[in-house]
Amino acid sequence: MRYSHNMKNEKSRPGLLDEGWRDFRVVKIVDAISKGGNPQFIITVRDLETGTDVEVYAVSVEGKRWFLKAFLAAMGIVESAEGTFDWDSDDLIGKHVSARVEHEPNDWVDRNNVQHHDKRTKIAEWRPLGIATSAGDVNLGENDDNGAF
Repeated sequence: MRYSHNMKNEKSRPGLLDEGWRDFRVVKIVDAISKGGNPQFIITVRDLETGTDVEVYAVSVEGKRWFLKAFLAAMGIVESAEGTFDWDSDDLIGKHVSARVEHEPNDWVDRNNVQHHDKRTKIAEWRPLGIATSAGDVNLGENDDNGAF
């Protein structure tokens, strides 16, 4: 039997990014619903050094939006006096941000009931570009109108 699969959108499994502060470009933001039924944004950022894409899930439920709030603030979206962030994905696509990368456990069981104990890249914190990220380490990158350096 002959098979035909369009795999244009398939990606290879990304390797782990080095831990620490790294610079990213926002490439996509999708409004979605989490497995638990909560509204969220799936934010895809691309590591500027390796070109690796990382998907980040930012819940948008009141009381659980701290990660989304930190991302928007790092991207330069200004909070109003009432605490509102007014934004559109077009305001962020192509722009740059720094993020602190950690490795977290990724335990899973395959179809053959074999347990795997891997690690995966996790973005734990956001900062605008140009902020000192550690002693003696200053990122001086800036965004232009096209989101490029």
